[in-house]
Amino acid sequence: MKTLSIREFDMILVLLWLMKDMSWMMGWKYIGAFLAIPTILLSIWITYKCKQNTSDFWYNLATVFWITANSIWMIGEFYLHVNSSSIALIFFTCGFLSIFYFWFRNKGLFGSY
Repeated sequence: MKTLSIREFDMILVLLWLMKDMSWMMGWKYIGAFLAIPTILLSIWITYKCKQNTSDFWYNLATVFWITANSIWMIGEFYLHVNSSSIALIFFTCGFLSIFYFWFRNKGLFGSY
């Protein structure tokens, strides 16, 4: 049996992410909440596996924060009936900070990586 590459796992992540967001849009609470778990876990796993490659690591870490923020926002709307965007904003901000840290650490904003 062939082992999947990180790139193939990344494609699975995008599929899970799209299914989670489509479930959110359609109001499918249980499916959306269920899909948030493997989506977050797979993004964490991919980030861990890419820790040797600096650029991949920081971009994947931003993805972890983004998916987590997105899932918090979705769960807040589905189950808590509150505006959870302020909590999600913390994770969105961490995602942006991950990217900016990488950019400025490596030859400035538009330098070669």
